Amino acid sequence: MARTNRLPPPVGDGPMEKGPTEEALVSVAVVEPLPCMRLGIAQMLENTGLYRVVVRVADGDALLAALVSGIKVDMVLMDVRPTDADGCDLLNLLRERWPTLPVLAYGLPADDGAVVRSYRHGARAMLPKDMDEPLLLLALDVMQRAGVFHTAHTQRVLLENPDGLCADERRKQKLEAQLTKRQLEVLLLMCRDDRPSTAQMARELRIKPRTVESHVEELFELFGVNKRPLLISAAIRLGFAKG
Repeated sequence: MARTNRLPPPVGDGPMEKGPTEEALVSVAVVEPLPCMRLGIAQMLENTGLYRVVVRVADGDALLAALVSGIKVDMVLMDVRPTDADGCDLLNLLRERWPTLPVLAYGLPADDGAVVRSYRHGARAMLPKDMDEPLLLLALDVMQRAGVFHTAHTQRVLLENPDGLCADERRKQKLEAQLTKRQLEVLLLMCRDDRPSTAQMARELRIKPRTVESHVEELFELFGVNKRPLLISAAIRLGFAKG
């Protein structure tokens, strides 16, 4: 009797315009917030004749829902943001629940922090978002054969950070050891969405405005800046507050 088994249509954006696929194809999930980029990656992979994109979604929640539903995925390609904890959270969840599932992370820019965080949280490759097709296909091939793929950039970054932390993370640890409880309270208030004034912070903390200003000056010195917008930007980048 002839075999009728076929892979299910892709989840997320609807079926790709392709004919029947073979069971030997590598099943891939693409997690990318930009629809044009998501479609472009999927088409690039399927045009090789080696890969079948079975999940094509915009965020991690949709990916997790697809995996929990039982869709078979051999590899995951996912966008990560250098300062976005969500990407690291998703990598951690995938590593905990599907530890053998290879994940290729990419982001723009692929700075040192993004590289260190991605590999530390379980990615087996980290590429820049403007990667070309040969680099992407090489990375996927190496991941299937050897498990982990490195570019010259990612190898250098990991060798320069053997403790598994990037420079910003080490700086944050140092600042956390130096900040007083009150200084941290002032910093978090400054980073709040409504950007409270000195008088508002003084009322909320039940201290004098002059004391708030004194803490702000101390924060300037600790963070190496001289303006509030620069202090807020540095605090968000280092992970003290969300942007």
